[in-house]
Amino acid sequence: MSASLEIDITGLTRRAAQVQKLLRPLRSKFPVACEVCKRQFMNCKVIAAHDGLPQSHFRDRWFSTFAEDIKAQYFELWQLTEDETSLKLMRAYLNISIFDRVSRQYEELLSVHSDPYELGKEPQCLYKRGPHIHVHQTAHPMPKCHFPMNYLELDRVLANVDNITEAIEKAVEVVKYEVVERFAT
Repeated sequence: MSASLEIDITGLTRRAAQVQKLLRPLRSKFPVACEVCKRQFMNCKVIAAHDGLPQSHFRDRWFSTFAEDIKAQYFELWQLTEDETSLKLMRAYLNISIFDRVSRQYEELLSVHSDPYELGKEPQCLYKRGPHIHVHQTAHPMPKCHFPMNYLELDRVLANVDNITEAIEKAVEVVKYEVVERFAT
């Protein structure tokens, strides 16, 4: 099973607009700001979402959701292909954190990740290629477990950027209804 998640080298700005659209269900009023970061990470171009005041490192960029105590983070890493004519999606990560009123800090709650070109031992590497869930607020080793969302249709999901975008949109929808809305009440 091989992923084919590539965009034209000039398509990152258009992709940032697509990412902004797919994250819209997590906000109440204003769209999420989303941009191509100036600095690369691990030889990858980075698209990251934020509240409008981008931090210097994409891992420090968060945006508020419609639930008061829930913040989200989304980024994608795009690597130049060998022929240097396109970029391939290496990672797409949505992280959800909740405000702990005792510690007065945000703590990881849940993540939806996709590592389309993950190599390693099967079937674990297959679980990681498509969108999969990590549950963070539980006992070890559960936060390290990968619960695939599209395992039975992984070939279709990894066939092109439109398909993985659709899978991520559905994952955002699940997070909206099953996590963020439940904390909003």
